[in-house]
Order: sequence, then C-alpha cells, then structure tokens
Amino acid sequence: MSDSEQRTQESPVEQSSEPLNLVEIPPVKVTADPPKVKAGEPFKVTVRLADFVGAGDRVFLRIKFQRILSMGRQIVLSDIDFGYFDPNQFPSFLELRHPDITATSGPAMVKTDASQPAGSPPVSFPEDLLITVFVESAPDKKCSQTIRVSPPA
Repeated sequence: MSDSEQRTQESPVEQSSEPLNLVEIPPVKVTADPPKVKAGEPFKVTVRLADFVGAGDRVFLRIKFQRILSMGRQIVLSDIDFGYFDPNQFPSFLELRHPDITATSGPAMVKTDASQPAGSPPVSFPEDLLITVFVESAPDKKCSQTIRVSPPA
C-alpha cells in the first residue's frame, strides 16, 4: 500500500504533530479502478490534482458518492445511505502530501444487496453513480466522474 493510500485510512481529524499547511490545489481528474465496477467487487478511486503538492503542504480531499436516478423526465442526484456500500469499504477522503500529484483511495465496494432508506427509489443494477472529489476547505474546487455499477457476477 502506498503512502497516499495509507493516509486515506486515517481521519484528517487524527493528525500527526506536524504543523499543517493546508493548500487548495483542485482535483482535475477522477477515475475508478477497475473502470468497470460490479456490485460485490472492490474498486478504488484515483484523483489527480492540477499541480504537485509542495514541500510542507497537505491537501485534504473529500469523496462523495451519489446515485444518478431517472425520475420521469428528470435526472436526480440522490445521496447514498449506509445501506449502499460495504461499511468497511467506503472511502470518504484522501490526504495528499509533498510530492504527490495523485492519490488512490482504499477499496470501495457496493453491496450485492445494496439498499436505500424507505421513500428512496429501490436499488436496481445496473446503476450510475457520480463520484465527486472536492477540496475539504474549498468545496467549489471539485471534479466529478460517472461510473456504472453492474449487477454482481
């Protein structure tokens, strides 16, 4: 596991004693690996920044997943509840340090029996998800990617 992958496992709140110099380098590319995601199989989110992180600097990025739903003639984004992803495989942030320009999350995995709260449209694979990665301290600095989640094998 790389240093940037290991840093995704720690909360940004539980920081080392190193002084923080948080910078707001925007993400410019988001990809899923593998690009063809299946329910029940892990995938990772990789993010590329617009520039390298400088010496002594850190960038905290949040990862947000939303379902893309067709509601009649409208497309609606729906936040994902805890019943959608395996709770042990649900990355929510990345930390990048000098000299990073890319970071890869820990594994994410959509449950084979994914569910959403009452009142939400039921989960029906294949489903499209929007992955949005944004700078923690500047949410307008963001980048998104759509992925399709196929039924379990």
